[in-house]
Amino acid sequence: MISFTKIKHGNELLDLLNQSNNYLTVDTLENSLHLSRRGIFYLLHRINEELEEVNLDPVLNLHNIGYFLTPETKKSLDEKFSQDSNKNYSALSKEKRQTLITWYLINNTTVSINDVVSMFSVSNHTAISDLNNIKRLLLQRGLKLKQTANGKQVFGPEVTIRGWVLEQLNDAQSLIYGFIQPDPASIDFIQDKLHQLEQNSKNYFSDDAIMMMSEFILWLINRLKHKTNILTSLPNSYKSSRNYDTKWAYSLLTHFNINNLFESVFLAQIVNATQFYQVNKSDELINRIQPITRNVIDRFNALSGSDIPAYVLENSLTTHLVSTYYRATFGIKYTHPDLKTIINNYHELFVFTQMAIRPFESFANCHLSDDEIALIAVYFGGQLRNKAEVTEIRPDILLVCSSGIGTSVLLRNQLTSLYPQINFSQPLSVFQFKNYNLQDVKLIISTIDLPTSSKINVIRVSPILTDDNIKHIDNFIGFEQQKNSTSNTLNVDTILDVINDFVRIENIEGLKNALSNYLQSLNTSNKKIIETEEQKNTLANLITKNHITCLQNPMSWHKALITAFKPLSDEHIVAPEYVDKIISLTKENGPYMNLGNGVFLAHATPNDGVHDLGLSLLISKYPIKIETNGHPENDVTIIIGLAPIDQESHLGALAQLLQKLQNYEWLNQLKQVNSVSQAKHLFDN
Repeated sequence: MISFTKIKHGNELLDLLNQSNNYLTVDTLENSLHLSRRGIFYLLHRINEELEEVNLDPVLNLHNIGYFLTPETKKSLDEKFSQDSNKNYSALSKEKRQTLITWYLINNTTVSINDVVSMFSVSNHTAISDLNNIKRLLLQRGLKLKQTANGKQVFGPEVTIRGWVLEQLNDAQSLIYGFIQPDPASIDFIQDKLHQLEQNSKNYFSDDAIMMMSEFILWLINRLKHKTNILTSLPNSYKSSRNYDTKWAYSLLTHFNINNLFESVFLAQIVNATQFYQVNKSDELINRIQPITRNVIDRFNALSGSDIPAYVLENSLTTHLVSTYYRATFGIKYTHPDLKTIINNYHELFVFTQMAIRPFESFANCHLSDDEIALIAVYFGGQLRNKAEVTEIRPDILLVCSSGIGTSVLLRNQLTSLYPQINFSQPLSVFQFKNYNLQDVKLIISTIDLPTSSKINVIRVSPILTDDNIKHIDNFIGFEQQKNSTSNTLNVDTILDVINDFVRIENIEGLKNALSNYLQSLNTSNKKIIETEEQKNTLANLITKNHITCLQNPMSWHKALITAFKPLSDEHIVAPEYVDKIISLTKENGPYMNLGNGVFLAHATPNDGVHDLGLSLLISKYPIKIETNGHPENDVTIIIGLAPIDQESHLGALAQLLQKLQNYEWLNQLKQVNSVSQAKHLFDN
């Protein structure tokens, strides 16, 4: 008997596949295990995750024939998992080990130092260090780790404890998935109820969200078997719920003999904190968020000098912000160990998004974490990148996700940022993938298991790439580039063939090496040209002394704008009609370019009269009143004049400037300067 997994019916399924010399159909597995078709698919999905964890080939499917295990997997299961189902946790990283200890603390009531030493094969010192660090992290969440007679125990609000579990499950590769003991029949029922909720609300979850929420609800139901874990009250943030959501949750919980209104309201609310791929436009909350989304997009355009049409991004960003709203409301953190990579790759966009998202933060009555802002920034980054892409080119790498939208947008934007030389497809749903011509596709990257018999390599990844994901992709891309590196040699050989037709080569190896070095130097020179261009477009280089104006007298906003852009006009960076256009836009739309704190970012589009990239700065001793018909009056003392030549060249410098402006101490110093030299000194330091 295979003893590999704790998943109910999992070892039975592996036994059937291990003992069979033939392919087993879904019907055979259904009849043998007495499970539904969906239950079998769920079971296969979970087992494959665990097999991949220990570097074994997953259960494979030959289209229209059946499922089977590779000989290597069969051999490994027989040798390593025929008797002992205990996994070896001694090789876990410190972060994963501490996550697992926290999981045991939450579910097993107490954990002692000896338990940690025994389970993870670590020293007493390491065990004590782990528990102290867990204590600190839990305290940040409002939970306490206390010593009892039997070991350490977690104390604190039940909803906060559940929030920790939900956060862990948001990571598709979290260790704790292997510790939730699923019953496929219960999962089948829960997923049916989730689809029923979709039909009622017209808000549709992504496939990943359905899977994650199914696991969470199953864990919650098992937790509620202990009466001490049942809610007797709820925080105010949970108490507002749509009636049909609460009825749905009550019906689901009653099936498992849980009759509690607080639990029903909790579940009705928390289920919305996961990822949607489509939302009901008639829903009251969506109707309130959608105009805010438009405002955020407009602010982003004003800040970055971009011209992303609101209609292009509005639906997908609103869908994302609905889940963001619920996470913010319930204090559920969306975190990922590698999310800082996204912040670094999208640094300028991150700064613009941080300022653009403020209307949504006011609506949700919270400040979004860097993790949440980074996720939103990638949406904007994707739109800016899409504008520059040539869609006719066949992709090198195909992207497949559960729905083809939602978090798949984040995945594609991460990949295009990490590998700008690679042509990735737009995210495809499974249906689109099945009907896609795979000619010329070198690799498939997918967030889900794919039922494909194609010989093309498939890499399974999380929607937010992990280090391991990136390593696997790097290995493949590096191998392909190594194969393609012969192209340089081929070019050299072709040149030698041409030369040989006209002259006699005395030292063919020497000439070959010289040509190779020359071609390499061309690549290096091109790279240096690109780097030099990026270095030129820094804040210090763009805002020179000649581009700073200190205004000592009161002035109308029209004249102030003309004065702010005068240095750029004098250098023919902008044409006179560019400033006219900004004045016209301000009259028409009001002071929408006002960033707050007395700062006004003045700009139009590159087509309105921009000849070269430029930034200027006007600092006024007196408030400049921007008065336009039908719009509230605004006072500003700083005008930033932006002349963008495209969507991206100015982003680095403008991001540096906006970061400085968010430092209130620095901003107040800038407002108090009395000379151009003082202002320039602030920028240089």
